[in-house]
Amino acid sequence: MDTRAKQTKLKKDPCIGLRKRIEELERELTFFREKYSENERLAIVVRDSNDAITVQDLQGKITAWNRGAERIYGYTEDEALRLNIFEIVPEDKKNEAREFLGKIAKGKTVDSFETQRLAKNGKILDIWLTVTPLFDNAGRITAVATTERDITERKQAQESLRNRIETIKLFSYSVFHDLKNPAISIHNLSKRLLRDLKETPKDTIEKYCQQIHRSSEQLVCLVEQLNVFISERETPRTIESVSVSVLIETIKDEFASRLEAAKVNLLVPADLPTLKADRISILRIIRNLIDNALKYGGKELSEIEIGYEEHDQHHVFSIRDNGVGVCEQDSAGLFEPFKRHKSAQGVSGSGLGLAIVREIAQQHCGNAWVDLSGSKGITFYFSIAKSLSLSPRRLKENILEQSNGTRKL
Repeated sequence: MDTRAKQTKLKKDPCIGLRKRIEELERELTFFREKYSENERLAIVVRDSNDAITVQDLQGKITAWNRGAERIYGYTEDEALRLNIFEIVPEDKKNEAREFLGKIAKGKTVDSFETQRLAKNGKILDIWLTVTPLFDNAGRITAVATTERDITERKQAQESLRNRIETIKLFSYSVFHDLKNPAISIHNLSKRLLRDLKETPKDTIEKYCQQIHRSSEQLVCLVEQLNVFISERETPRTIESVSVSVLIETIKDEFASRLEAAKVNLLVPADLPTLKADRISILRIIRNLIDNALKYGGKELSEIEIGYEEHDQHHVFSIRDNGVGVCEQDSAGLFEPFKRHKSAQGVSGSGLGLAIVREIAQQHCGNAWVDLSGSKGITFYFSIAKSLSLSPRRLKENILEQSNGTRKL
């Protein structure tokens, strides 16, 4: 059909062109509906993302703020839209923020990086930041979209893991060092005995045997204390009602002969409480502290006094002695494993007694510390929470908080 014939047919049937246009419009409408649905889904993803997704102009004025940003930073969308991004950037990170906005404005690529932001409550958060430039219809960069992930807990966990690895390294070295010396002593003495047994005088043999016995006792003591230290960290607690007065009577019976031989008075208050705790663990704390006083109090020691105070959330106990005490410079690290101060020289011990005390106290949501303010002797304190119903996460936070100070309940 030639062109003239087609034009003639269209004039006779004008609906053909209209139908074609309607079909084109329907296809365009379907396309825009699909695009709208896709954009709507993307908007929901952005709005409900757990990460903070924000938009800001090149001067830092915030123009978009999703629910993730509300959750992480504490500002509602209405509050955030009245802010400039620099108002939630810590002072020492402001230059960094200016630099990356400047790079984006110049069309330069900015890789994802770690930085910090300031929450509404004043807390500084560690943030993993991804930056995306936004363009207008003319292809000019007019704004910046950021995706911000809160990595504060992950950073803390990494730091805690690094500290734990260092502690394990130190612990392993200390165990090796403390086990090696008595083991070598036993080996050398027994070897010498076997080699020279026939020619060795009886009194020398007795001397060697006594030295071997002392070294083996040191090994046994260290292994037993290592077992206690590890078990206090790993073994679940059996929380029950514990009468401290009954525990003290048990302690007095255990130490009666040593107290009498050393001519030391053990003073006990009449108003000791009944508390919720692991009975064996509390017994172990008191036993370790009294044993510590008897071992290291020196010749001046004549009195050990048990004290008690009730606080709002904790029971606080003290073990005071009037012995030689410890000077300020030697007090650092007293509760660390294998730390022994100068007054411990020449006295057998594992260096784990006070570490066990602190571990038990912290497992009971309390702490252990030392007071050197008295004119004579030394006073050790330990606290036990009145309520042990804290969640595992809060218990962990409580222990971390306690480790930052010397006298925190």
